[in-house]
Amino acid sequence: MRYAPLIGVLVIVGCFPQVTVTPLTRTTFAEVSDTTIVPVLETDKPDCPFREVAAITATDGGRFTREEIRAAIIVQARRLGANGIIRFAVYSSPARSGPNGMPVGELTNYSGIAVLFTQRGCTR
Repeated sequence: MRYAPLIGVLVIVGCFPQVTVTPLTRTTFAEVSDTTIVPVLETDKPDCPFREVAAITATDGGRFTREEIRAAIIVQARRLGANGIIRFAVYSSPARSGPNGMPVGELTNYSGIAVLFTQRGCTR
């Protein structure tokens, strides 16, 4: 029974997509409310001013849906104080090399820049 709490932690960690954050500023921002809508944009030049907060990436081997990964990225952006994501992209890459050096499987990679829009109502 000594290991029961550890097993619970391992199960919880395995249930969510792994999201990686690379800060792009030394400034910290207040966390954004869960009720705030966070636009996810493919553009790198939205219609209003913003500050870059962090680069956010996630990689999936087929365990999660695109919406689950997107939601995990949004949750992480909110924690960082971002109220938007720009340069959102989805692309594939080989999962690993097999014994003969050929790729085995495929990974889906997600990336974007978490931003803090400095003007209200930015959605494009």
